Amino acid sequence: MYRVIDVADMLGVSKVTIYKKIKLLKPGILSEMLEEDNVTYLTDKAVLMIKNSIKRKTSNQFNSDNVMQLIEMKIELDKVNHEMKAFEAKLEKVKLEQYEELLLSKRVLEETLAVKKINYESIIQAIESLDEAINQIEGQISLFAKLLKSIV
Repeated sequence: MYRVIDVADMLGVSKVTIYKKIKLLKPGILSEMLEEDNVTYLTDKAVLMIKNSIKRKTSNQFNSDNVMQLIEMKIELDKVNHEMKAFEAKLEKVKLEQYEELLLSKRVLEETLAVKKINYESIIQAIESLDEAINQIEGQISLFAKLLKSIV
């Protein structure tokens, strides 16, 4: 934030000129100003608004231009920083969503594996039961064959 006197020096005009420009730029500039202890402070954006409405007449123009370029660069940098923070927030949200999806997939896979193990064990038991049944049938066939031989 800059005091009115500082902006006047930067732009090579009087502070009266700055106050006149503030008056002309109302209400758009009001949100870019702060008054504290009878001192008016202006944001970077307010300085640019005033700069764009002033025709400079002084030899401080070179320094003023450099300061203005720095202010413009700072505003752009602030915009980029804001965009980066928004992007980082979106990225974190996507990372969290993907993590949650991976956890859900893991749980589903673990449950599927557990069901498959149960099915595998059931199949093994069924095979063992069939094996026993076959052995019993073979024993019965053997007895039946002996019985037939003894009758004939």
